[in-house]
Amino acid sequence: MNSPEKNGDTSISADNIHQWLMAELDGEVSDAQRIEIQRWLESDPALQKEYEAMKRTRELTVTSRFKEPSPEVWDNYWQGVFRRVERGIGWILFSIGAIVLMFYGAWEIGRSWFTDSSIPLWIRLAGGSMVAGGTILMVSIIRERLFLHKNERYKDIQR
Repeated sequence: MNSPEKNGDTSISADNIHQWLMAELDGEVSDAQRIEIQRWLESDPALQKEYEAMKRTRELTVTSRFKEPSPEVWDNYWQGVFRRVERGIGWILFSIGAIVLMFYGAWEIGRSWFTDSSIPLWIRLAGGSMVAGGTILMVSIIRERLFLHKNERYKDIQR
């Protein structure tokens, strides 16, 4: 936004009076412009009321400061963040380990079936896909059940 002072214009129109008021609050007007603004404010009580509200708002925003959280709050925050990150990584590693072990077990059980050349390749690949998908789904379901059991909302309610 161009300040009125930069334009060199000292006349104020009804269209841009609010820009001038903001520029005056920011200390960006000349003495001549300040006098013109005062004439506008004296001639329009509604505008004067609006200007006073703008001044109060600006004062509040300039003087307001956020309260710094105590060190205990920060400690609890970081413990929560670390706990979530650790648990997320733990679940990822657990899932990968379970999937790898289940794949290995399926391979050991079905090695003769997978290496049997009398069975067409596409059937062996389909069977491998089915075992892989089932393994991943099983780990996912177990993980979800453990999570839901831990976070069951109604487990302490008695009928």
